[in-house]
Order: sequence, then C-alpha cells, then structure tokens
Amino acid sequence: MSRGFSRCECGVFLISVIIATFDRAEALNSISLPCLLKQSCCFFEVILWDASDNKLSEQISAKWQSEFVEKDIDLRYYKAPRKGSSSQRNDAVAEARGEVIFFMDDDTEISPTTLSVLQNTFTCFPWLRGAAVPVIEQADRLQRSEHSFLRRFLGWIFFGTQTVQRIMRASTVQRMPAQDLPGGAEWLSTCCFAARKSVFEDLRFDERFEFFSAYARYEDVDFSHRVFLHYKKPLLVVGGAFAMHHETAGIRNKGDAVSFIAQGFYNSYLLKENFSEYRRVPPCSFFWEQRIARFFVLTAGGYKPSTIFKGFKEYRKALRQNCSASRCSS
Repeated sequence: MSRGFSRCECGVFLISVIIATFDRAEALNSISLPCLLKQSCCFFEVILWDASDNKLSEQISAKWQSEFVEKDIDLRYYKAPRKGSSSQRNDAVAEARGEVIFFMDDDTEISPTTLSVLQNTFTCFPWLRGAAVPVIEQADRLQRSEHSFLRRFLGWIFFGTQTVQRIMRASTVQRMPAQDLPGGAEWLSTCCFAARKSVFEDLRFDERFEFFSAYARYEDVDFSHRVFLHYKKPLLVVGGAFAMHHETAGIRNKGDAVSFIAQGFYNSYLLKENFSEYRRVPPCSFFWEQRIARFFVLTAGGYKPSTIFKGFKEYRKALRQNCSASRCSS
C-alpha cells in the first residue's frame, strides 16, 4: 500500500495519529507509543510533534522506529517550531495525510480496537465530523450518572441548554465526569479525539488559550464544541473501545498560582466568547463570566483570597490587552 494516499486498495481510509508532546519522553516510551503498536488496525500513521527543550523525545522516536516499520506503520518525528497545545496541533495537521485526524495525549493509552472502531464509525456515518471513545481517568476512575444534576447544570452554564446530550470530560475540567457511555456528544476531549481533516478547512484550535501558558487549558472543550455548533451535527462517543488517561504527574508546567488562576478565568471567558458566535448566551452567563462561582471553587481548593484576587486582576489585564485581538478562524 502507498502511504501517499489516504485510502488503501480495499478502500479503508488512513488515520493520522497526532501526538503533540512537550518534555514527556517517558510517557511516549511507556504509554502512547506501545499501545499504538497493539492496534488491530494497521492502516494509520503517527506524527510526533515535539516542542521539548531536549532531544529525549526525538531519541525515543528513533528507538521505536524499527518496530513501527516492521508493522508497515509510518512514524514521523517533527521538531515543533512553536510551543503550545493549540499551536502544535494546528501546525501538525498540515503534515497529516489521513482522511481522519486522531489527536491523543502522550500520556494516554488507547485500547487495541480504538482505531478500528473509529475507522468503522466514520465510514458508516459520512456526516460525522468528530468522534472519540470513552475516557477513563487512571487517577480517579470516577463514574457518575449520565443524567446527574451536576452534568445538566454545567451543561446549561457551558452550552446554554438544560437537555444536553452526553458529554465527555476533558482532563483539565475536573467538574466533568471521568467516563461516559457511548452516544451523542456536544464536546470531546483531545486526549483522544478524532475529526475529519476537512474540518480544519473551516476551524482551527484557538491559540489565544495559550496566553498564560503553553498548556492551553480548555482548548479541547472549545474546539470540539465549535465543531458541534458549526456543522450542527452531534459528535459521537463510540463503544467497543476506550482510552486510559494516565495524567503524568509533575510534567505540565502550570506556572505560579496567580498565572494559573488568571488562565482559568481568561480561558473560560474565551469559551463563552467563541460559543456566543453560534448561539445565544444563557441568562446565567453574566454571573458565570464575572466568575463569581469560580471564586468559591478556588477558595474551596485551598487558594488564599489574596492570590485569587491577584489572578483575577491579571485576567482583567489580559482581557483589556486582547479585547481587540482577532479571533481564531471559525
């Protein structure tokens, strides 16, 4: 089969697996790359987009190269010209040859049937723009009712509807359940999220989420939900496979407490701004945008009131600086 085409002779399309990584060589070596070699589907390529300050990830890529070649899987390593979870993904898509892009975190382990299940799903549903498999958080393995009050309430706050469809948790949003059942979805987590490459002709990851840190919190919530809103079609959580998110400790540089808090305020504001382009903002959003609830959450999390207010001031400063900045392509 030729790797220059997005489909093999039998008509199965190529999946481009993109791993945007930064200083997580051990996670690549022990979690993400080994599970890709165990996939029941072999018609896929792997793109490592590395923004590390050292050569460890590049060395890990070279170490695994022969095993991927043996299975006729193209593993390509790129040194990222820019650092950031949004910008790295945007840049990496340009090098993808597949019909479907599958983003996975370097600390995420997917079950052996994952890529086969996604191939079958996108083949069976030509209208589908985004899909994922259920995500299990290795750290807590929380399970909550599909119809829980918390989910409905937060769905109303985030998405302006009290009858939200099933939603998957992003690893950075601790309020959401860690695992979901298969079904329709309004947003998905980029620790394991697939989208047709054609989507990127209309939408991109919003790089403004990297203002306070290259680790752009909520960028997966933003991108996948804008896919849902833009195409007016449900996303899908697909059964028959799963992903285990290991949440490698001590790797992500979240900076000081003030910047971390400011980023939470600022990136939440960006969510509302992007979503409001497609639908009316719900009545309670004024209070949410003023972050009243977030003050209580942070206080309960052990942050000092003085630190919270400093973070809020940094957020307001960033908002003033960027109020005239151009939006992401959407």
